[in-house]
Amino acid sequence: MWPQTAQAQTVELKAPQDVSLDILECAQTTDSTATLSWDKQSGATEYRVYTRLGEDEFGAYTATTSAKIKLQLDSKDISIITITSAEKNQVNGKTTVNESEKSPEFEVDVAKLCEKATPTITTTPEPTKQATPAATTPSEAEEPQVAENPTLTEEPIVTPTDENLVKLDKKYDDSKKIQAKIEKRVQSIVSWVKSFVPFWK
Repeated sequence: MWPQTAQAQTVELKAPQDVSLDILECAQTTDSTATLSWDKQSGATEYRVYTRLGEDEFGAYTATTSAKIKLQLDSKDISIITITSAEKNQVNGKTTVNESEKSPEFEVDVAKLCEKATPTITTTPEPTKQATPAATTPSEAEEPQVAENPTLTEEPIVTPTDENLVKLDKKYDDSKKIQAKIEKRVQSIVSWVKSFVPFWK
């Protein structure tokens, strides 16, 4: 009889689904950074992420064992991404790979998404000054009493917590968004008025 050889049990793998763009860090002169995630697939030991630009062919893949990856994408072009599930097995000292079909193509238009990410200049309102109470002089009948040995107490120094800093950053970001909307609205009103007054520049 011929000796029996071990055979890998192949599992029908499914392509990752629900690919989503979690984070996009825009850059002007270098590649932008995009974080993608997808649903885990049963039997997959790794995932292979393929990318291409425009009408180019898919090139080499980037492998990851988790259902999330951070990619460097061209800041001025459209990146097309597809992902496969893969399973590696060892049979008689050799590595075999079972790979699924490619997932539906996922498009990331970095230039379009980052178009509105340019910083806007905002002005911080000055803090309101509280009126100091007017000094009062004691009457002659009621003279102020001075303690013989007054003790000085130091007030504790209050430092901002991380939670407060996060809240301040969020309020600052919200104020920038509101100002951007106001500026855009003002520009649209000015353009509308100019259309009725041709000589107004």
